[in-house]
Amino acid sequence: MNPVLQIEKTGMKESLPDIVLPTDEAIQMLERRAPGTLCFFRVFLDATGGRVAEMAMTQWADLKGIGNVGF
Repeated sequence: MNPVLQIEKTGMKESLPDIVLPTDEAIQMLERRAPGTLCFFRVFLDATGGRVAEMAMTQWADLKGIGNVGF
C-alpha cells in the first residue's frame, strides 16, 4: 500500500504560532535606529499604499516632480 495515502487519510494537523504584531513603541524604536532616510519608510508606505518590495526599489527619479506629498 502507498504510505502517502495512509498519511492523507489520517490527516496531519499543522499548528502555527499566533501572529503577534509589533507594538507602536517597538516600531518607533526600530525607526529611530534605521540608517539614513530608512526611518521614513513606514510613513512612505502608509502614504503611497505601495508594497514593501516595490517601494524599496523606488528611485529618486521616480519621485521627482510629483510635488509635496507630505513627507
